[in-house]
Amino acid sequence: MKIWLLATCMLSSEMLQAQSQLFSIRTNADDCEVYVDDKKAGTGKQVKVDFGKTSAMKQIRLERKGYKTEWAVALPDEKSISLSCTHRLPAAAAENKSVILKSLLIEEDALRFDRYWYKYEAFRENGLFERAYVPGKCYDDLQTSHMSFDLGHEFMKAVAATGYVDTNQRLMNTGNYLNYLDAKVTNMKLLLFDAGDKCANISVLVQTEIVLDFKDKFGKSKLRESKSAKSGMFSLDFHRWMSINNEEKVALLQRCIQDAVANGFLELLLENGTVDLNKNDEPAAASTMQPLLITPTAVVKDMKTSLQATVTVKTGESFGTGCVISNEGHVLTSYHVVAGLEDSSIQVILPAGDTVKGKIIRTSKFADLALIKAERKFPFAFKLNSATEFEIADEVLAIGTPASMELSQTVSKGIISGIRKDPGGLTLVQTDVSVNPGNSGGPLLKNPGIFIGVVNSKISGGRMEGLGFCTPVKDVIDYLKLTVKE
Repeated sequence: MKIWLLATCMLSSEMLQAQSQLFSIRTNADDCEVYVDDKKAGTGKQVKVDFGKTSAMKQIRLERKGYKTEWAVALPDEKSISLSCTHRLPAAAAENKSVILKSLLIEEDALRFDRYWYKYEAFRENGLFERAYVPGKCYDDLQTSHMSFDLGHEFMKAVAATGYVDTNQRLMNTGNYLNYLDAKVTNMKLLLFDAGDKCANISVLVQTEIVLDFKDKFGKSKLRESKSAKSGMFSLDFHRWMSINNEEKVALLQRCIQDAVANGFLELLLENGTVDLNKNDEPAAASTMQPLLITPTAVVKDMKTSLQATVTVKTGESFGTGCVISNEGHVLTSYHVVAGLEDSSIQVILPAGDTVKGKIIRTSKFADLALIKAERKFPFAFKLNSATEFEIADEVLAIGTPASMELSQTVSKGIISGIRKDPGGLTLVQTDVSVNPGNSGGPLLKNPGIFIGVVNSKISGGRMEGLGFCTPVKDVIDYLKLTVKE
């Protein structure tokens, strides 16, 4: 009798084991949460799940605070899978995003559908596929050939979700918004995988080729790379592909596309440690220097002397305007006029037409300001006074070299239209004074010769006119760390 009972227990145990399928999910973090078919299975570096007796693949999702959601699938004949939560998201708040998407190019016919058998073992090891077409009936049943996608919209949504990118089209992008992104999608494949031979256990993955070019706001490239990326695996069976409507099918495939783009974007930034896009790369940054004493002895009093204190700043084929702020040769201009030329000589063209050399001695990319030391003394200089008062509707004058070197010393008149705060916290004086390329770096004045600030930008096009901006004198003094002798 005892022998019979023992045999019965052993038989029952074997039957239970036959019905049990223990699956191990390994991660790289103690705080990585594992979900199987949307149910939390556990947290940690190893989570074991009993799949029971099933022939269906499982949808796996990884969640970790501060990291992007990751997706994968597990087949019924697999015993384990190794995954990781590695796509770190920025700690900065949404309002402190450091990249603005400036342009996006989608190559013609970039998106296409392909169907392959999926050899999981090879993919787990090295990401390779064993190519073979899925039977036509399975592909026809999936009904993907007639679907269309707006890749531009999917790209923008994906990069915005990373937390690094602001896709808003702002009129005033200065201050903390130091990086711009030019992006291109050259290729995108939507791959369908059949892990069986009966049109069951079908999953989808997106592979893409993207080119990302990160630039500072002055057009200098900081990081440019091509990137091959892929999405996680999404189980079509789990998402009830055959029973959901066309709109829901498109939404699922859109999620796959966005997942691939976001993975590529984050992998590029995190490949060799986090890329610090806001790293201070100014060799002449005023923020790293001691205050500089400016001592004008003969200051501007009227329009005649204002013209004598306004110069043209030439850099190769480009040019802008400069304001003399000391009789010893200190010339104030916009940083974008001289961007990247800290180690080069700059030409300062005087009102009479003479040309002298100048050297950048301090800058503020944040405020778009630069200070040049010219090899010449000047008879008159603008007086910088942080207490200078101005208000909306005040009449103002701008002096500069608009559009052509032949138009130096051009004077234009208007009013102060507004006083704005840009997203980075800078103050900008808005004016309807006629300004054009070449006016940048020139003075904005209240008559007679009272210095309000530096003309630094104009917004035009799209039926917009009369939108010029100026950095006020107080910000000039603060961001260039100047001390002005009274």
